[in-house]
Amino acid sequence: MARLLISAVLALWGIFALTTNHAYAVEKRVALVVGNSDYKDQSLSLGNPKNDANAVADVLRSLDFEVQLVTNVGKRDMDGVMERFARLSVSADTALFFYAGHAIQYQGKNYLMPVDAQLEDEISIRYNLVAVDDVRMTLDRASGVKIMVLDACRNNPIADRLNRMANGGQTRGVSATRGLARIDKTQGMVVAYATAPDDVALDGTNADHSPFSTAFIKEMQEPGLEIGTLFRRVARDVNDATGGRQRPETSISLLSDYYLNQSDRKIWESMRETADIPQIREFLRRYPNSISGLDAKYRLDVLERAKRDREDEEVRIRREALRKELEEQEAATRAEIARLKREREQADTQAAAKEEQRKRDEQAQLAALEEQRKKDQQAQAERVAQQQREEQQRLAKLEEERKNAEKALAEKKEAEQRRQAAEKLAALEQERVKAQQEVAAREEARRKDEEARRKAEETCKAEQSNVDAAGRDESKLKAFIGSSSCADAKVRAQSVVAALVAEREQAQRACDSEGKQVAALAKAPGTTEARDKLLDLQSSLTCSSLSPKIVETLARVNIDIKKAVIRSSQAELRRVGCYRGAENGDLNDATKDGLKKVYAALGKPTDVLDIDDAVLSDLKKTDAPVCTPPKVEPEDKPVASRPSRTKAASRPSRAVHDDRPAPSARAESRPSSGGGGGGGGGTSVHGISF
Repeated sequence: MARLLISAVLALWGIFALTTNHAYAVEKRVALVVGNSDYKDQSLSLGNPKNDANAVADVLRSLDFEVQLVTNVGKRDMDGVMERFARLSVSADTALFFYAGHAIQYQGKNYLMPVDAQLEDEISIRYNLVAVDDVRMTLDRASGVKIMVLDACRNNPIADRLNRMANGGQTRGVSATRGLARIDKTQGMVVAYATAPDDVALDGTNADHSPFSTAFIKEMQEPGLEIGTLFRRVARDVNDATGGRQRPETSISLLSDYYLNQSDRKIWESMRETADIPQIREFLRRYPNSISGLDAKYRLDVLERAKRDREDEEVRIRREALRKELEEQEAATRAEIARLKREREQADTQAAAKEEQRKRDEQAQLAALEEQRKKDQQAQAERVAQQQREEQQRLAKLEEERKNAEKALAEKKEAEQRRQAAEKLAALEQERVKAQQEVAAREEARRKDEEARRKAEETCKAEQSNVDAAGRDESKLKAFIGSSSCADAKVRAQSVVAALVAEREQAQRACDSEGKQVAALAKAPGTTEARDKLLDLQSSLTCSSLSPKIVETLARVNIDIKKAVIRSSQAELRRVGCYRGAENGDLNDATKDGLKKVYAALGKPTDVLDIDDAVLSDLKKTDAPVCTPPKVEPEDKPVASRPSRTKAASRPSRAVHDDRPAPSARAESRPSSGGGGGGGGGTSVHGISF
């Protein structure tokens, strides 16, 4: 039914959108923007009109206006520009004319001053200036809204012979005579003056724009401003900026609202079919004055109502599926517990096997290292023996050569031969001595190497003892690895540390798994099923840090179960007429009194007044009524007691702590269907309330 309602609302919304599409038809908007700064008469030059015109034209283009921009334009060029603007205005829905520069009023008529104007007398006014009435007639060609904005002075140059203001300040006026004539017959037109009658419009001396153009440019960029509000804000900004010296004036004769900046409408047009509620709210927040605001509010209301209906339907579906989901969760939890038990047993078996394999590998490594050490010692001994044999052979050879040399020396008779033989003998003797020294040095080096090897073996034995002494202390083992000089001992310590890390990671995984189970059971309703799961998990717990959490959760679950049993018992006591208080799960005096009455009626002892599953079972078996029903009030009193009953029904939270009797017999005899917190009677102990 809710889906049908949502579909019908959306269909009505689509029909409404189709019927309002005409409001978003494409609008033709044209504008002529003129800014005259550089007058041929240097005394009339102004600093900002050209800047004002450029900035205003940029903003109008961003608002989808087809803009003609001319600056520092003369009389002849102005006539050509006005002709083109008149042709564009014929088919336009909105025509806007903006002028910044000098202007005057003469004989009730207003004139705009081109930059090449030469005013010698009254006659030159008609032929050198541009009549504002001509501009108005051009705007009248538009079929829609006409807007004329004049950021110009209101001085009469004829009265003061075109002299500038005597105070030397730069203004958009050329004489002291003030006032532009008001424009009559302005039906469907908006005329905005930069200043009020008898005042002077300031050009601005320390900025790129005049005060009026500054405010106009700023406010045009604000979406959703109705044109009247826009020019009122412009007047406020100019008044504040000039300290009250310049007060803009606006004449509006429109029959309906008009918006210069309609960018908010385009934004709404792009998102009007959206179902994004936050996006629509953001639109209303950003554009509170938007013409599309009513449309957006209606769309938001439809979507919010549809969302509420959808959420109600989802809540109903969740309630129906909750019991099935709880049963599936229970089965999954039990299966998960069994799987974790199997995994833990397998992990313990694997850990024991890995430890045994590690010890075997360690013994094998030590045996291999010892075998290698013996081989190295044998090879070293063989190298030393070989070196000794080679040295003995070399010495024998040298000795033989020496003897041969002595014999040859004795045989030679010539003195030169004896001398040479003697020199050779001396050289051989010296070489023999050197060879003996080298043999002695190598023997000393061998002795030192053997001593160093012996010390290294003793150090390794000591460090192996240190590894055994450290046992399973990971910090001591890591410190030993960093300071050890024995590779064998370091390898053994690293092996033990790796085993400890693996055991810790395995224990952490077990803790994480059991922690998730505890967290899930802590969030579950307080039922006997939840308690049984917690007890099973407590009996098989491997992560001791979770024991306090399980104990805490068990305490909460037992309290919830106890309250549920008491609420069901209160409902049964109400059924047999012995209890008229709130079904709040508290074993209060009213509940004990009702239980005492039932025990007395059944002939049971009343010295112990507690409630458990057995007591609840007995109460369910008890036929009603047991206690005497309350006396029915006279016929003329129910009207007076009715407000009290209504008040009690409308304030359930107060009834939870109120043990006073109910106000009427009908309220007493009605069986409770749920209880204060969702416990209810019967099997509601294991249910979930909403």
